[in-house]
Amino acid sequence: ERGFRHLPVGTSEGGRLLGLLSQRDLLRGLPRKAEGPPAPPWNIHRVGDLMSRKVLTATPDTPLREIARVLVAERISSLPILDKQGSLVGILTATDLLRCLVTEAPLDLWI
Repeated sequence: ERGFRHLPVGTSEGGRLLGLLSQRDLLRGLPRKAEGPPAPPWNIHRVGDLMSRKVLTATPDTPLREIARVLVAERISSLPILDKQGSLVGILTATDLLRCLVTEAPLDLWI
């Protein structure tokens, strides 16, 4: 409804990220019918059943080129950004990087 494709999942008592729920996780978790669209996930009751628990992350100081390299190499579309204490400060997406490239890159890059 709000256009989010990646949602951080809670934090532990120490403020650590527990997981990430992506649109891909949701689609992967839907049971399949023999024909037609996926069936509703009636047997799934918790976000923890679908979320990715092993999440690659970056820090606010990570170079954008390195984040882009990881996104391409790992075939993922976002990285949670954690501060030095391991607390979530945001999520950087491939769309964010493309928007930056389009609005901030020198014009000769497009030639």
